[in-house]
Amino acid sequence: MSATRVLDWTCSQCGAAETYRLVPMAGDQPSAPSAKPGSTLPTLDWSCAHCGTSQTYELVPMAAVSQ
Repeated sequence: MSATRVLDWTCSQCGAAETYRLVPMAGDQPSAPSAKPGSTLPTLDWSCAHCGTSQTYELVPMAAVSQ
C-alpha cells in the first residue's frame, strides 16, 4: 500500500476531476475495526467543489471490486 493515500474523483454531473490526498482528522488515532466482516460497508458523502452536486458512495475494498 502506498504511504500517501489518494482518491481520484470525477463528478458524474459536470465532469470536473480532482485528486485528493486522504489524511486523518486531527486527534484521530487508528482503532480496531468495529464492524464485523459482512456487515454494512462505510460510506462517504461527497460534494463537487465545482458544481455542488452531492453523492453518497459506499467504500468497497479493491479485492471485492475486481472479482
